[in-house]
Amino acid sequence: MLNRMLLLCGALSVCAVLGAPQSFAAESPAKTLGKADALIAAYRGSTNVAEKLKSLRALGPLRTPAVDQVLEQEFSKLDATRESGARLAGGILTVWAQKPTKDVLPYLLYEGLFHEDADVVRACADGIGQMPEVARALMSTGRAAGAPALGEDLATDLLKRMHERSDVMHAMERVLVIWTGKKRPGYQADIRLKDKPADDARAAALAFWTTWYEERFRKKLKL
Repeated sequence: MLNRMLLLCGALSVCAVLGAPQSFAAESPAKTLGKADALIAAYRGSTNVAEKLKSLRALGPLRTPAVDQVLEQEFSKLDATRESGARLAGGILTVWAQKPTKDVLPYLLYEGLFHEDADVVRACADGIGQMPEVARALMSTGRAAGAPALGEDLATDLLKRMHERSDVMHAMERVLVIWTGKKRPGYQADIRLKDKPADDARAAALAFWTTWYEERFRKKLKL
């Protein structure tokens, strides 16, 4: 977990210099701002998780850089070890995943893919797939002296999730394909992420990506 936090911080720094286009709400700025301000106030003023999630969903079409900054602030306040915090974190991540930008993509990679809610994980994988080049750059950032090989921590965590959770296997594999450009025999790029993997397909995926990991990092994958 600590390593992913460090990777997230590094990725956010990289995003500051990556030139990815931003695309937000089409309404007039004044109208959008007014609606967004009201929803943010409703989110902050409520103690009911369901009502907060309702406000978050309504904010999705009204996103602006300023709204995303507020969401980042709110995200940083959440304790994801608590059920309410995890649900709200998932709500924010899902909003970002609908139309990701370079500024929120690191959260999808290093937080969303490891959320406990499989629907959140799948939404984040879909969002990452909307910006493959930026995602690939973030997953291939440099490392500190003495740290594991480039990408090793992230690859380890992705492979562990694939082994532990069959319900997010398709999501993990899609991200690995985006990152590496490799595809195992029988891989289906258009498969629905919520579909349950067949036993033989899951076994083939685990074998292929475990071999890839061990060849790339020249070490056994420790689960």
